[in-house]
Amino acid sequence: MLFVQIFLTIGLLIYKHQVIKETVYKLESERSAIFKKLREREDKLIKLEKELQNAEQKNAAEQTAYLREEINKYKEGLRLLSSEAADINVYNISDKPKLKPLNFENIIYTQSGPMNNVVEFVKKIADNDSAVLILGESGTGKELIARAIHRSSKRKEKPFIAVKCGALSETLLESELFGHEKGAFTGAVKDKPGRFELADGGTIFLDEVAETSEAFQVKLLRVLQEGELERVGGTETIRVNVLVVAATNQNLVSSSGSQKLRQDLYYRLGVFVINLPPLRDRKVDIPVLAEYLVNMEDPKMKISTNVVDVFSKYSWHGNIRELHSVIKRAVILAKSEEGRDIIRSRDLPEEIKSLIENTGDIADQIIESLRNKKFSKSAISETAKELEGLNRGTVSEYLRGYCFKTFVEQDMNIESTITTIAGISEPDTIHQKYQI
Repeated sequence: MLFVQIFLTIGLLIYKHQVIKETVYKLESERSAIFKKLREREDKLIKLEKELQNAEQKNAAEQTAYLREEINKYKEGLRLLSSEAADINVYNISDKPKLKPLNFENIIYTQSGPMNNVVEFVKKIADNDSAVLILGESGTGKELIARAIHRSSKRKEKPFIAVKCGALSETLLESELFGHEKGAFTGAVKDKPGRFELADGGTIFLDEVAETSEAFQVKLLRVLQEGELERVGGTETIRVNVLVVAATNQNLVSSSGSQKLRQDLYYRLGVFVINLPPLRDRKVDIPVLAEYLVNMEDPKMKISTNVVDVFSKYSWHGNIRELHSVIKRAVILAKSEEGRDIIRSRDLPEEIKSLIENTGDIADQIIESLRNKKFSKSAISETAKELEGLNRGTVSEYLRGYCFKTFVEQDMNIESTITTIAGISEPDTIHQKYQI
């Protein structure tokens, strides 16, 4: 019986190894086939563009129209093939020195992104006893910032206690934060210390503080001003020494103009105010965040270039929380295929995956936009703003790459390179129009 079990186990391991080997071989074959097609189509496109240039010089209208149509077909085919190639190409941050990931107390960011200023500010104020108010959309990492403040302060050896104020009724919230005496209300069978007492010497994080009632805010104000509280149903004054970090995802002024947070409480809580940017304003950080979150889920799993590109185009209304959820789902789906260790576009939800199919050749969009702006000094910034999800650096890189590619295709001829990039056939016209 034991021999049979050993035999079956060995057989299963051999079978599994063979399946993984076949999957890897299939992936390599797919990659080779795609890159072969890409090279063939790129060569054909270069020939067609040269034929088009000759046809335009000969004023052969019929041939010019035909060639333009063929070129557009080949460009679309190249776009689709490039997308397929990027979907099996592993994204590697180490190849991009400008995207060096930084990690401060589990806050992942890049030096060129907006979170760099936030982190530097946190470092400055962390060892201070004044209250902090964190503002930001849901999912931007407000509790992560609060924990970073605590762990960077002299209170780090003391408790950190987080309270979701919006999840509790006013009565329950008061009891949770300030504690209660035995018999204070039905069910209060014994004395219970509140969160403020439990956090004494440490930090208390009050999330969704703007969701609380005005009556509760008055009581909270007293704790902030005097460092004193009374348990529900009690008369004894209890002193506490607590750093208060509060947060809200709400606009503190409603559409009717009324304050959601009492002004006096706002001034007490907002000695230091931290505004967290939404993920859509942190496009430069998305690759390092994605790689970090994938590694959290499975250190052996990788992510494709195509997936990172589409992540940078998506709006992320749920911010980092949504990104983490999408990655968690993608890792599970990728691992469901034996031998696959890369997240591909087919592992993404439809609303994100559709961006790959609906996005045209970004290089063409960038060059067309720059041409429309006559390559002015502000054209790169304006194009980055116009094409959401891009920054100035990305636009510059695409322009640089397009210029080099065109220069090679035009046999190192500067004049014809300029005419091709500008999209105007007469050099004299270019000099007049662009003043070059």
